[in-house]
Formats: sequence, C-alpha cells, structure tokens
Amino acid sequence: MVLQEADSVGPYRAHLTMLIGSNPIISILKHTIRLVIERREILRTTFYKAYGINCPLKVIAEIYLPAFRIRDLGGIGSTAVFR
Repeated sequence: MVLQEADSVGPYRAHLTMLIGSNPIISILKHTIRLVIERREILRTTFYKAYGINCPLKVIAEIYLPAFRIRDLGGIGSTAVFR
C-alpha cells in the first residue's frame, strides 16, 4: 500500500507498506531502494524558499538515506494487519 501526502505548506512524502517474509529480503530491498535513490537525482531533490527570493531554489542532495521502519507483525492475525 502506498500512501502519499501533499499539502500546501509541508513536504511531499510517499509511504510504502509491504508484507515481507524474511530478513534477507529486507536487506536486499533496503539496498535496492538506496541504489535507485543514488542513481536518480529527482529522488534527492528538494526545493528551498529563501527569504527575499520569489521562486524556490532547487537543491539536489549528494546523499539521501531514506528512513526505514521495520515492524514484526508475526504475532498478529492477517485480518488485523490489513485493517
């Protein structure tokens, strides 16, 4: 499930929820996401509104490390997971 947030004052963010069965797959997924972000500068781009300038400045980060939150839902039934 992908949840996208956008409002007039805050940053745009996309959240992704996945059901994964084992830890090796989680490491591969993290590594792959980091590689994609490293290769595509649009995923490292932010816009900064400087005082006194009417249009925002485009800033491309050299390095961007996404935040990962891993939650073990093994003890929860499948109906509770997808609520």
